[in-house]
Formats: sequence, structure tokens, C-alpha cells
Amino acid sequence: MDKIIHMSREDYEYMLNHALEVGHGTDGIVFKYNHKYLFKLYRNSITNYPGVTVTDFEDTDMKFYVMKKDRTPEQEKEFNKISKKDKQQLTYYKKDDDIPEHDTKLAGGAAILAAIDRQKNVTQTKLPVAAVYLNSKCIGCIVERLRGIEIHKLRWLPLKARVYIIENVIDQLEELMNNFIYHRDLSNSPYADVVYKNQNGEYVRDKGHSHVLVNPITLQTNIIDLDGKSTIYTEHEDIELAKQSIKELLVLVFEYLLYIDLVDYSPVSYEDDYSYLINLLERKGYKSDQIDEFTDDSFTSIETIDSVRKLVKEINTK
Repeated sequence: MDKIIHMSREDYEYMLNHALEVGHGTDGIVFKYNHKYLFKLYRNSITNYPGVTVTDFEDTDMKFYVMKKDRTPEQEKEFNKISKKDKQQLTYYKKDDDIPEHDTKLAGGAAILAAIDRQKNVTQTKLPVAAVYLNSKCIGCIVERLRGIEIHKLRWLPLKARVYIIENVIDQLEELMNNFIYHRDLSNSPYADVVYKNQNGEYVRDKGHSHVLVNPITLQTNIIDLDGKSTIYTEHEDIELAKQSIKELLVLVFEYLLYIDLVDYSPVSYEDDYSYLINLLERKGYKSDQIDEFTDDSFTSIETIDSVRKLVKEINTK
């Protein structure tokens, strides 16, 4: 597939009106492109589309996916208040060789194309495949269609199987971080309420939403959503982004392996994050020395990833 796809207005309209919608979130709507690929249309690129839009309500983790024509005036007001960062496309920070310690922020098609080039060094996770343009404007990207069940829907699996899944996620996240790709939304909670409108026009309440897909037979895992605001690409190590990624991983471990509900947890700082999580571990009876490394001033992403591995092994043997 070419790295750049120029979509005609006719194909664009056909996609919006007839293609199967397979997912939606605050930054985009995902349609079936063909049997092998999906098309993610960024919300800030949608024009004249009578389809699903998002309204976020304060003080809850509930998201309402409501057709524009069905939105109440209050919902319309709330939707218009959604910040630009929640509608943004993929972000890529390119190292500036002429100005040390300065990065140039890429967005839109430039960011997608830069992310595509990173696939050659990433073997365990699928990155965007192509940038999609309409009338010279980037409106979305093509991603490979991955099969699986969201991880939070497989909490009934025995602990040994869940540990195996998490170990795979750790390996994949480590490879991404080693390539300076930071996923900041792994911990989508199984406890969060999601309300959406199905193809029959009925409102359906569901629990949870995950960015990890799992084959329930082979337990093969895939981290997804590396094509929007959930992921930031850089060309050098970023400690703060690494901390965010590992914190998200820890929350996933807590919720998936230990059944600790963190949906209402609102961290203030990195130190507060880890102090709180470590306290939860100790209350569960885990007093391993390595958990102190999560708040160590000499934080390194590699050592901390290894600490998470040790913690998971301890959970498996407890």
C-alpha cells in the first residue's frame, strides 16, 4: 500500500454513509476500509457528516456517543467544549539537529508519515500504514485490521493466562519505548461506563474500553490506538512520557490482575501516582523491594519495566 492515499470526495461520502463503523472515540471514528485495513477518520477533519459525535460529561468517566441530530442543546454545548487536545491527531516530535534540546512538533500527514517510517524497527506492534488526504488536507490514516477481544472482557481467564497476557503487553510496550514511542492510554478501565448508539439506533450501556486486543485462543496480544492522541512519537528518550507509559501499564496490571478499581483515581503528579499505587500494593500484601524503584529519583524506563515484570511474577506466585 502507498504511504499516501488521496481519497476522492465520492469515496469519502461513500465511506461515511455506507462503510461499516467498527469503533469510535474522542479523536476519531474507525471504519472498515477493506478486509485487511481500517480507516481512522480524525474528528477535527469531519465535514458535513451526520454521524456519531462525542459528548463528555464532567466528573464521570462516561462517554455518550450521540448522533448530532439527536443531541440536546445541553449536549451540543458540552460537545463544543471538548478541548482541541481531545480532537487532535497523532503527534510526532522530530529532533531538531540545528538546535540542541529542541523538538519540532509535527502533526497531520507529516506526523503520520514519520510514524510509518518507525515500523521498520518495531516488530511486535502495528503502526499506521498510510496517511489519507482529501483535497490536499490530511483527514485520517489507514491502520491494519487486528482481530481480538478487548482485554477487560477476558478478566474471567485464570490468573496464569492473565499473567501471560500482561507479560506480552510488557514486552510490546518495552519495544515501543525503546523506539521512543509512548502509549499514554493503556489503562482504559474495565470499570468505566460507556454509552453508545448502535446500528439499530438504540442506546446501549457497556462496561469498559481497552487499547489491548487479545486472541482468547492463542492469547496473542496487540496494543492498538497508536494513531491518535493516545500515543506520542519522539526521536529521543523522554523521561516524563516514559513515566506516563509505565504508570498506565501499572494501572492495567492493578485492574486486570488484582481487580482493583482505579476508575475514579485522579493523579496529581508522578510521585503521587506511584506513592498511591505502591500503597495499594502493600495493602494487598505485596512488599517487594523492587516497588520502591517506581519512585526512585534515578528513574530509567528499562529498570522500571523490569520492576513491573518482577511484580507480575510475584502476583503469579502469591
